[in-house]
Amino acid sequence: MAEKGENPLKLPKRKISEDEANYYARSGGSGGKSLEVPTFMREEQEKIKSLPKAKTPQEKDISKN
Repeated sequence: MAEKGENPLKLPKRKISEDEANYYARSGGSGGKSLEVPTFMREEQEKIKSLPKAKTPQEKDISKN
């Protein structure tokens, strides 16, 4: 098991653009063996989950009371 903060693949660290990250995410990057979701993808998913859900007309009426 790799130490926390250690790069287990020993790849040079470099900043990649979000477009490039999306490309690697779509293509599987490491042959589809990538176990960890990139951090920004997790952040995006959290943002999506925390968005207020679209209310149905009935729910809008309830919330006015």
